[in-house]
Amino acid sequence: MSRMHGGTASAAARIEDVFELRLIVEVAAAERAALRRGDDDLRAIGAALATMDAALAGAGDGAMADDAFHCAIAAASGNPLIGRFVEFVGQEFSVSRQPTWSPGGVGAGLAQASQDEHRALFRAIEAGDPCAARAAAERHLAAVAGRLGVDLPSLGGAFSRQEAGDG
Repeated sequence: MSRMHGGTASAAARIEDVFELRLIVEVAAAERAALRRGDDDLRAIGAALATMDAALAGAGDGAMADDAFHCAIAAASGNPLIGRFVEFVGQEFSVSRQPTWSPGGVGAGLAQASQDEHRALFRAIEAGDPCAARAAAERHLAAVAGRLGVDLPSLGGAFSRQEAGDG
């Protein structure tokens, strides 16, 4: 199904596409990171988390640290192709994080809500719990999308329909 309008993707369809791709890639990366992360990976993820905390404390822009957080998780997956893919689409993914870290987003509590979800994701990866990491990543992305008015189906619903032959 293509969501094209007049030969180009509408802005709404484009952000939906970005969130759908993030959901597919980042949820799997988080699951694998929980299984494969090392101490250096945990330090990198934790450093990005701390930088976002500092941005919140100073009402600064934590978007670059948010990018670094998700890139560190991709690197921690242990699959260099996942890390390279996330870097390759980084510009697209970064655009989806900008509203959360804009002055309006910080003021409306979007960044704090996202940071709380980041912390839960970090704890699951740190604990080495792939199911919890997967669930935390999916909850985070669905919540962020929802806060931005993007309707994002869950992975379970999308994949179970296809597996049942309905997709």
